[in-house]
Amino acid sequence: MMKPGMEIMNQRDQELLDKQLRAIAPAPPRNGLLMLAAVLVFVAGMTLSGLLAGDKVQPENAVQQHDSWTGYSSGSVVKNNG
Repeated sequence: MMKPGMEIMNQRDQELLDKQLRAIAPAPPRNGLLMLAAVLVFVAGMTLSGLLAGDKVQPENAVQQHDSWTGYSSGSVVKNNG
């Protein structure tokens, strides 16, 4: 016995229900696409930062190295004449 107001779904009702549920059901995850996007953003950021910082980087031999522990510098020596 069926309860009052409960009818058997026909083919058209089933199709309408499927169409409504498709609209609210989440799409299957696209992990490959998400990973590709993350890699592309990373590579673009590295490239852009390399291009922006490329003009500001000096050759290693032109930079004076400083030893912060001892206070000695590997650059030119300044003599105190006093």
